[in-house]
Amino acid sequence: LKLLSGGGGEPPARYPLTRLHGAPPAEGALIGGNLATLSALIGTPWEPDFTDHILFLEDVGEKPYRVHRMLLQMRLAGKLEGLRGVVFGGMQECVHPQGLGPGVDDVIRDIFREADYPVAIDAPFGHQALNMPLPLGVHARITENALELLDAPVLA
Repeated sequence: LKLLSGGGGEPPARYPLTRLHGAPPAEGALIGGNLATLSALIGTPWEPDFTDHILFLEDVGEKPYRVHRMLLQMRLAGKLEGLRGVVFGGMQECVHPQGLGPGVDDVIRDIFREADYPVAIDAPFGHQALNMPLPLGVHARITENALELLDAPVLA
């Protein structure tokens, strides 16, 4: 409730995460959402401009090879260039039913292996029990072990 009300005076929220790659800190406005939806927008008039943003992504029920295909499409389209950072939230049930192939964390490492910005996983947003809202457009910072909102998510 405090996050949504913007009350307090201190930074509104801190999301724990596991950093995979890149040196923090990194700051930028938040943009993102569901990976399948965002990747489907590439090449359409509704394609977002991710430049100078921290991109946040989540999904549910996608096999790792499909996550790889969606992220690879975004990378090959140049949409992962110019980012300030990437944070993955819940990637619930994103496993191959027979346990074949690489896992989703391996896929993320592969796609972002040459990125010159921080990449992190396990933030508490998406399709999971602890689902903290992430407000679009709010300025945020990736630190060693957290995503911190630097602005209030709502106007008082």
